[in-house]
Amino acid sequence: MVSASRAFPNRPFNLRSEVWLISQDTNPSAPSSLIGWQLWIDKTGYSPTWSGSGKAHRRIVLDGVERGANYGSGFDFQSGGPWLILSGETRLAHNSDGTKSFGTDGYADYEILGATSVASVLYLPTIPVYGVPNPPVNGVMTDITKTSMNYRFGYGGGVVHGYRSRYGKLPDHSDAIVVPGNDGLVPLTGLSPGTMYYCQTQAYNDRGSSAWGADASARTRSGAWISDGVNWIPADVFISDGATWKPADVLISDGAIWKPTG
Repeated sequence: MVSASRAFPNRPFNLRSEVWLISQDTNPSAPSSLIGWQLWIDKTGYSPTWSGSGKAHRRIVLDGVERGANYGSGFDFQSGGPWLILSGETRLAHNSDGTKSFGTDGYADYEILGATSVASVLYLPTIPVYGVPNPPVNGVMTDITKTSMNYRFGYGGGVVHGYRSRYGKLPDHSDAIVVPGNDGLVPLTGLSPGTMYYCQTQAYNDRGSSAWGADASARTRSGAWISDGVNWIPADVFISDGATWKPADVLISDGAIWKPTG
């Protein structure tokens, strides 16, 4: 809470403002604070005759905007006190970085008492905010077989609500299939043997999506095997067109049709 007080000139009364934080909405898309405010008249000395039927004007301005006013008439400050002359609540939006401070100005103009004003500044607690997450990192293909592989990636930074991955046979991803990112592991199945696949992922939250990242690529096994004399090892098969070597599919016949090995 912040409080400010100032005297009415040559009168046994002060005008006092009180401003405080009630609560905060921590929604990062629209952070805000609910503010309570009051204006009071305090008696500072003996005052048996301070009353009148004339003007009794008061107003309060928070963050550059009038939030409350009363331009009535008539008052009686003869006994008791202090007197609450204006009160209310106001919700203020925070800045894009979650910070917020604002000024408060209170005014009072009474018959006989005269006019005075008070001013204060309140600095609110910063509300954490976030933007679009960073792209995922460290993409890699593992557990490669003839028709499947696992695509893995790492956290790139920021607040992440989920991931989406895409994979396909073309480096520009124009043929890509989009699938859920599954927090770092994407099993790819039903792939073609001896074929290169390209995969990448983006992170997202309620502020938007990151750029695509964590690029990785690998070729599925051809279906051919070679022996090192002890073990049979998957082998990639290539053919030459006379200028370059290109991956080849390995097929076997069941007597009627040719099928991928498996």
